[in-house]
Amino acid sequence: MDLSKLPKLSDTSEAEKRRNEATTPAPVSSQPQAAVPIHSQLMVNTGVEAWMSLAIGVILLMVSPFTVEWLISLVSSYKPPFLPITDASGNEIPYLHSIFFMAHFSIFFFSVALLVDGLVLWLIPFRYPVMVALVLTVLVIPLNLYYIVVSMSRGESFPILSGIAIIFGVYMLTYQWRILTSGWARRESLGA
Repeated sequence: MDLSKLPKLSDTSEAEKRRNEATTPAPVSSQPQAAVPIHSQLMVNTGVEAWMSLAIGVILLMVSPFTVEWLISLVSSYKPPFLPITDASGNEIPYLHSIFFMAHFSIFFFSVALLVDGLVLWLIPFRYPVMVALVLTVLVIPLNLYYIVVSMSRGESFPILSGIAIIFGVYMLTYQWRILTSGWARRESLGA
């Protein structure tokens, strides 16, 4: 009897191939995969950054409106409710020389930096406005750090809003720097 003429009941080489295909990992391509460009990542994240900056800036201005009220009183007849500031003997202290001014001004300046940052990122992500926002942020950080040191040296409690301003300021600074160095901020002006 010739066994080669009988039909094969199982093809071991085919089954072996299937088993090997199932257990071997897919071949790794030698070409790098295309990463999502940083430009598109920044465009997506910029809207979130802008809204966060604008929202926090407005909230801080509502929480600490004193510097805004004082500035309005300089150019109008409006009299802020916290003025005049007097000492124990009843003598009037100018707001600029009061113990409150630096606390109010540091938060006001941080709010302005947040609002400028939000508007620049949302409306006009051009190179020079982003640079202006970056310069404001660079100024906000040491101002709030200075206020923390001064107030702590007077024995006051830690100024939480100034601490938050430093943390957010460092974050804003890194984000603005990434926008400038990535080339995403357009070089042309609004009129071009």
